[in-house]
Amino acid sequence: MRGGRTALTSEPSSLATWSPDDNEVLYASLSEPRLLRRNPFRSEESRLVVAREYSSWPTTWSREGAVGFYEQHPETGRDVWVQPLDGEPVLIAGTPASELAPRFSPDGRFLAYASDESGRHEIYVVPYPPTGIRYLVSTGGGEEPVWSRDGRELFYRHGDRIFVADVETRPSFTASPPRVLFEGRFEYTTGGHSQNYDVAPDGGFLMIQRLESARLTEIRVVVGFDRELERLVPAP
Repeated sequence: MRGGRTALTSEPSSLATWSPDDNEVLYASLSEPRLLRRNPFRSEESRLVVAREYSSWPTTWSREGAVGFYEQHPETGRDVWVQPLDGEPVLIAGTPASELAPRFSPDGRFLAYASDESGRHEIYVVPYPPTGIRYLVSTGGGEEPVWSRDGRELFYRHGDRIFVADVETRPSFTASPPRVLFEGRFEYTTGGHSQNYDVAPDGGFLMIQRLESARLTEIRVVVGFDRELERLVPAP
């Protein structure tokens, strides 16, 4: 970390996600229902990925350039779609239930997402391109699926617990019974709308610690902060 900050967008935006090669950022415009991509390391304009009729949020990007997102439809609620690199968007899950937070497997052959069609959110996996086959991974509720970088594990959250299932994707998809990996009070998105954590290549977890004592109760304005800083931390 170098301490510098530069705004990636000049318009209201949400749910940014990196490309698999870490060279571009995909995000949703909140000004109008569009998904855009931009290289944050170059002086260039954002490029349109897909324009939708209803609000959409991207959560995953395959190595082949396919973008997974979910859309808020007025009749069917949240539905999972994939926008291929070329061609028209493909509907992955579009029912009256709430389907959201899709995430591609590292090889791009499967897509994990959450759906509450059973009455609570569970984690499902489908082949991509879709074949009509679907696999249930979680057994007692689940949100926010994330694959390990080697594609051999699928993580998800439920309450304060992180679960993991060992998976195989060749010749077909199989998953072991999920087990609790660890438990803790970490921040989550309401309803599991998107992944609020990630897993590094070495297996480490990046999460936001939830501290009850750190709730914002007031805002203080410090006048003459530079002088106060000199007083508190004298120059050598």
